[in-house]
Amino acid sequence: MFKYKLFSLGVVPIPIPIFIDVHLELESALAAFTRREEAIVYSYGFTTIASVIPAYSKRKDIIFCDEGVNFAIQKGLEASRSKVHFFRHNDMNHLEELLSEQNKHDKKNPAKAKVTRKFIISEGLFSYYGDIAPLPKMVREKLLGNHFLKKKKWRFLVPE
Repeated sequence: MFKYKLFSLGVVPIPIPIFIDVHLELESALAAFTRREEAIVYSYGFTTIASVIPAYSKRKDIIFCDEGVNFAIQKGLEASRSKVHFFRHNDMNHLEELLSEQNKHDKKNPAKAKVTRKFIISEGLFSYYGDIAPLPKMVREKLLGNHFLKKKKWRFLVPE
């Protein structure tokens, strides 16, 4: 604490990113541990998801998202400028309907579908509701069970 002069500043209205050598050492250690070229450590949960979504998803991409996600995810969705389809909270049947509609749309224009990235975003433990997403059911029964999802690259994002 004294080495880095870390003291309480009271209430700060926005998170202030402060990077010191221990942060950089942690990132290097994580990169080595995961056998990656680089790693990044965020100091605040809101900034993590609000910046990760737009970092991966761009304007022409499509996102299917649970309508019960938290504010940080909603801001990340807005920042991505992707086309967002919300499915009813924890309703896997509604998600499957939306995915089927997307599959029909993709068949009309396969060239565009091939270059359009698609994401499914849900929380694991919903901060607004306190309930848990049916992740095993999402992955096993609904997502992996659909033949059209097996052949395409879908990204599944669950921020926790």
